[in-house]
Amino acid sequence: MKFLSTLSRIVIGLLFVFSGFTKAIDPVGFGFVFTEYLKTLGLDFFIPLALICAILVTAFEFMLGASLLVGLQVRLTAFFAMLFMVFFTFFTLWTAVANPVQHCGCFGDAIRLSNAETFLKNLIFTPFALFLVWQRKRFPPISLKIWECGAVAMFGIVSILLSLHCYRHLPLIDFAGFKVGNNIPQAMTVPPDAPQHQYETTFTYQKGTEIKAFTIDHLPDSTWTYLSAKTRLVKRGAIPEIPNFDVRTYRGRYFTDSLLSIQGPLLILIVPYADKAQAKALDKAGTLYRHGTELPFIVMSGSNEEHTAALLLNHSIDAPAYFSDAKTLYTMIRANPGLMLLHDANVVAKWSARDIPSPSAMDNLLAQDWEIVSAKLRINEHLSIEFFAVILIILLMILHPIVHRLHKTKRATDVL
Repeated sequence: MKFLSTLSRIVIGLLFVFSGFTKAIDPVGFGFVFTEYLKTLGLDFFIPLALICAILVTAFEFMLGASLLVGLQVRLTAFFAMLFMVFFTFFTLWTAVANPVQHCGCFGDAIRLSNAETFLKNLIFTPFALFLVWQRKRFPPISLKIWECGAVAMFGIVSILLSLHCYRHLPLIDFAGFKVGNNIPQAMTVPPDAPQHQYETTFTYQKGTEIKAFTIDHLPDSTWTYLSAKTRLVKRGAIPEIPNFDVRTYRGRYFTDSLLSIQGPLLILIVPYADKAQAKALDKAGTLYRHGTELPFIVMSGSNEEHTAALLLNHSIDAPAYFSDAKTLYTMIRANPGLMLLHDANVVAKWSARDIPSPSAMDNLLAQDWEIVSAKLRINEHLSIEFFAVILIILLMILHPIVHRLHKTKRATDVL
C-alpha cells in the first residue's frame, strides 16, 4: 500500500506540474480556450475575466502538483487534486459527446488532444487520485501548518509570476506553427508519408417503404431511389502545424501566396485588435518603419480597414495593410501589437509589444545571417526552459530534505 500511495502521489504530482507548466508559459493561449468554454456554457459575462481565471486555474494546478511531489499538505492537496480530476472527468465526458471546442487545452499547445482523448486520459489518471485520497492518512502533517501552507503558496506564486512574464513578453516555448526557425509554407503541409484523414460516405436509398443506407462499395441496383449522402471522418490523420493561414487585402483578394513568395527579409507588424493595441509599441514600430525605408514592411490586422487605417495614420506608419482573422494573428504572435521578421518565408525572430527593437538593434540583426539569428533565438528559448527546470528541481531538492528532517523531528517530539 505504501508503494502504491507514493506512486499515486508522484504520478498525480507530475501530471499536474506538467499540465500547469505548459499552460503557465502561454497564458494568452489558454485564455482563448477558457473563453471558448465560457461561450459554450453561456457565461459570456465572465469573458473579460477569462485571462485572469486562466492564470489562477493554472497556478492552482501547478501548486497542487508541486506540493504533492514534495509531500506538503498531502492530505489537503490530494483531496483538491481528486476533486479536480473527478470534475474534469465528467466535464470532458460532456465535451467528448458534445464536442463544443476543438481541443481541451489541458496541456496548452504542447500536446493537442481531442476531446475523446482527453476523457480517456482522465479515466486513466482519476483512479490514482482516488487511491491517493483513500490513503491520505498515510501522509500526516510534517511541520507547522503555517510553514507548509507558506511553501504551498510559494509554488502558486511562482506559476503566476511565470504566466505574467510570458504575458508581458512571449511564451518561453513557442509550440505554434509560426515558431522561430519554421518555414511557413512547409508548416502548412503534411509529409506525403504522414497518415491521411480517412472518410466514409454512406448513401441513403429508398425502395417502396424501406429506407436503407449503403456504402460506396455496396450500392443497390436501379430499383432503389437515391435520397441523400453523408460523409463522416472515420480516422483522423496528420494535421499540419499551420492548418489555416488566410491573408487577404481589404478588397477581399487572396494574398497568402504573394506574402509567402516575398524573397529576402520582411517585417510584419501584427495587430490583432486595432482598438486594443499598445500605443507605445506602435510608436516604436513607427520609428522602425521610418528608419528602414528600404526594408519591406507590411501590417496584418484583425480589425476592419477604417480602424486599421486610422491607427496607422496616428502612428505615422504608411505601410500596406492586410486582413487576417484575429485568432490567426494571435497564433502568429501572442501580442497586440507584435513584430515578426521573415526571410524567404522562414520565421527569423518575433518580438512582443514590450520588446520591439530599436532601429540600431534591427540593423545589427539584419547584418547577420538569418539562419544564425534564428538558431541563437531557439538556443535562448531552450536555455530559458532549462534554467526554469533547474531552478524548480533545486527548489524541490532543497525542500524535500527539509521536509523529511522536519518530519523526523515532529515524530520524535510526538513520541516524547
